[in-house]
Amino acid sequence: MLAVIKFKLKKKIDEETIEITQKLIRDKQLDFRTTKSFLGLPYHEFYTKNKTYLYDELILKKAVPVQLPKEPSCYFVTSRHNFHVLKNDKNQSHIFFSGGMTTWERGRKQGIWFQGCSEGYGHEEIYNLKNSKCIQAIIGVRDWFVLSRVGTKSIVGDVIGTYDYSLIKTNLDYYRRLTEVDTFFWTSGHQAQTFMEIFPNIPWLTRTHACGLGKTFTALSDMGLDPTCFINIDHFNNWVTNQKDEFHVTCQNDKIYFRT
Repeated sequence: MLAVIKFKLKKKIDEETIEITQKLIRDKQLDFRTTKSFLGLPYHEFYTKNKTYLYDELILKKAVPVQLPKEPSCYFVTSRHNFHVLKNDKNQSHIFFSGGMTTWERGRKQGIWFQGCSEGYGHEEIYNLKNSKCIQAIIGVRDWFVLSRVGTKSIVGDVIGTYDYSLIKTNLDYYRRLTEVDTFFWTSGHQAQTFMEIFPNIPWLTRTHACGLGKTFTALSDMGLDPTCFINIDHFNNWVTNQKDEFHVTCQNDKIYFRT
């Protein structure tokens, strides 16, 4: 038996009310899941692909229509949520760098070509690439921009906001399942902060927190969560499915350590 849960979210933008209706088709048996790991990806996109995790059913990412500058520039594309801007841009003189191989591969399938990748190491890796004398000699003097969420900042360059967050109405069952999770993989510091504000009764400091090697690690560390770093989500998935006995990564004093 399938239950259809319909959520409506209203937000006033430019004096117009935009109604976002999201339908989630959920098997009632999900109420009896024993998932102990949370993966901060959208439920409606990923649950059918991998039912191992509890997913993000709280935050909805919605596209913001923007146009890229006409001048030939370099862009750090932090995620697939930037693709709608790239596909609408016809300027073939722009140069794009991806935040990871998953973003690179998804972009390739949609006709977006990347010249390089930070391989999950975050904004600092692209910042170092930007300041490389070799790269500067190859591409010349260009402005650098970052495509990311509205309101964020980056050491690479000015941020062009291509998407924003909205909150989805949740239910008590989702809260109950969150309380049973012992390991959380966050995709951004903002995501972690939002969950902690919405669900303050969960003893977050007693949980294991994980993330990638970029800005999210710094944000979670500043929040006192002592995060464990993974190279990417596939690395985290291997750790979870192997009953958490595979090596993983921690960062201390700006150094990366691999341990079992």
